[in-house]
Amino acid sequence: MSSGEDFLPPQDISLGGVSSDASTFDSFGKKTDTPATQSRHSMLSSNTQTALFQTPELNKRWLHDYFYPENRNANDSAELPTHFLDLLKRNAGIHPDSIALSENGVDIHYADFYYCVRLLSGWLIHEAGIRPGDRLGLLGPSSIAYVIWTFAAWAAEMAIVNLSQRSVDDQVLDQLQSTGAKILITTASELVRIEKLLLNTMVRHVVMATTEDFTSIHKRFSRWWTAAFWMEKSWRIMGVVPTVSTGRILADRYLDHPESELKPDALAVIQFTSGTVGNPKGVMLSHRNLLTNTFQQIAHFDGKLGLGIQALSPISLHHSMAFSFVMTVLAVGGRVYFCRIKELLEQPQLFRKYPIVMMMGTPALYEKILSSRFQFDQSRLTLPLYGSSHASDSLRQRWRQITHTDLIGGYGQAETTTAMALGQYHSDGVPSREIALAPPKSSHEPPALNPLAGIEMRVVHPHTGVELGFDQIGELWVRGPQVMQGYWRLPGANHEVLQSDHWLKTGDLVKITEQGRLIAYDRCQDAFWVREQWVFPDQIEGVAQEDPSVLDSVAVGLTENGEPKIKLLVTVNSDFQLEYLQKRLQQKLPEVAQPHVIVITKEGHRNFLGRLKRRVFRESFQQDSLSAQQKELNS
Repeated sequence: MSSGEDFLPPQDISLGGVSSDASTFDSFGKKTDTPATQSRHSMLSSNTQTALFQTPELNKRWLHDYFYPENRNANDSAELPTHFLDLLKRNAGIHPDSIALSENGVDIHYADFYYCVRLLSGWLIHEAGIRPGDRLGLLGPSSIAYVIWTFAAWAAEMAIVNLSQRSVDDQVLDQLQSTGAKILITTASELVRIEKLLLNTMVRHVVMATTEDFTSIHKRFSRWWTAAFWMEKSWRIMGVVPTVSTGRILADRYLDHPESELKPDALAVIQFTSGTVGNPKGVMLSHRNLLTNTFQQIAHFDGKLGLGIQALSPISLHHSMAFSFVMTVLAVGGRVYFCRIKELLEQPQLFRKYPIVMMMGTPALYEKILSSRFQFDQSRLTLPLYGSSHASDSLRQRWRQITHTDLIGGYGQAETTTAMALGQYHSDGVPSREIALAPPKSSHEPPALNPLAGIEMRVVHPHTGVELGFDQIGELWVRGPQVMQGYWRLPGANHEVLQSDHWLKTGDLVKITEQGRLIAYDRCQDAFWVREQWVFPDQIEGVAQEDPSVLDSVAVGLTENGEPKIKLLVTVNSDFQLEYLQKRLQQKLPEVAQPHVIVITKEGHRNFLGRLKRRVFRESFQQDSLSAQQKELNS
């Protein structure tokens, strides 16, 4: 099923100002030289016919010039993109009929992708009355609509605000209020949850967005029988904020507006951190940040990412690693399939039906894939990427045994757009065992990764501020064109992490080997300084989770009466035996890393990635310690 057959405008609406009959819309202008074709393709000028990434020398020159804009050759400026809209228009001109986005049998080609972006951005400008620099909030699952609205916001010179579905209502309200978002793109189910909160925000318009908005008119009729359709209908009449569907906006065809002139350093995204180690903060990323980090990742894989590559994205797009992953695939003219994690685990035919070679996941997702009931056919999945946390030795070894490929880890932060280092991948298509699975020098040491091109790094002792040498563990400081502009309206936090000479203090403990590879351990505030050596929570948690009855774990440390204490929280199933876990910890951890207290629970506070919130557990631990000290004083 293709978008040429799916995205059919209503037949009584003119396309590009020219009335068209049903036969014109049957192919949406792909096969015939109709007015529809002329309208859609007239937006693509002749200077979009030069393919990037297919010419290594041009790619390298672009990367160098973007790192060092003062050295850019003015004669090359026409062929060097400055933001993702440039790349989308270029891809739409070079291969208009290639599929860009796929979801639940709905496919959107690059030309239609760009056309929809122009229509939606026209509505933002003409009907919604937005101005350059305004913010548009996105609250919903990863989908075709999510991506197209992102580009539409950029085309209207807006910045997007990625809102997490897993955030509590108060957090969503706070993020909408603090960013001053004027437009909210969401779904019916999410609007039920937050509709009343919108009265306390600056949101002027709510837009309902579903995949069905990009399907044919006869398929839209089938939605009349669904509850979601009538929920949307009632909101258009009774909603506290004016509400409209994406399909209605597309039908109204707001095309008469000039193309935006986006500046590379204009704000593109406000990306909220996960809140694992503190309250979520809005990271401000520019178009230069996004595009530079994308080219860094493309350069890292040295030709493996190219036109037509097919990738799967089951991770929610409000997370920076998933967002960056999708943008990278679209930048090279690839095809992105969207699915929910539940669908992936229950419908393995996705990998058998499509030649998916690339996927972004978390270690927990790859664990679920290996333990799922079906026979996982991943013969073509040669680029399985993961992020957000370390993958255990056992997971990486089991994945390699079953699939004959290596999981490729990544390290980064929202503050650096996303990736700062990635596992190496040879140009011949064989993963580098030596690098991607570097033998650890100690139990549960993370694999060594290669820093991306153009990122300056230094390792500094977090207590003394002294710069350290190779193979010494300290706080990572980075500088480069992918580093954020700062935190949204948090000058105090900016002062803490951004130095006057543009170095970013990441707050992560790492070491850089003599070979120039990076090994990332943990957050400075989460690691424990015990007897003049570092003890990392991940080291303890990795051993705990080798117990098959332990579902998840989080370790924290606290100083009591001058002595460090380590507390381990574990979520378990019905087979759990405390004695077995204690014995395993004693056998596999050094004495300084042995937990003093083990707390057993069925559930715990989690962030939007499903990870236990270490901050909440630490605060609880501190409160318990203070209460115990108070009781001792009173006695």
